[in-house]
Amino acid sequence: GKIIPLAMRPFFKTPEQGAATSLYVATSPDVAKTNGGYFADSREREPSAAARNGDAARRLWNLSCEWVGIAVEDTRWAT
Repeated sequence: GKIIPLAMRPFFKTPEQGAATSLYVATSPDVAKTNGGYFADSREREPSAAARNGDAARRLWNLSCEWVGIAVEDTRWAT
């Protein structure tokens, strides 16, 4: 069926809605001097606690390097 996709539609964004925040951040003079912020729905937001977890970020970086065959030592997070 078609019933499930139809029922789920209110929970998903259209491609245009999905691109709106990226376009806003890339083109708006209102945020031209903003650097390194996290944006959602065209507003600057505080990232979740999980997104701010430095240990988790390092683990993800190390795994990503391993998966794509790059030595961690050759990256910006080399320790």
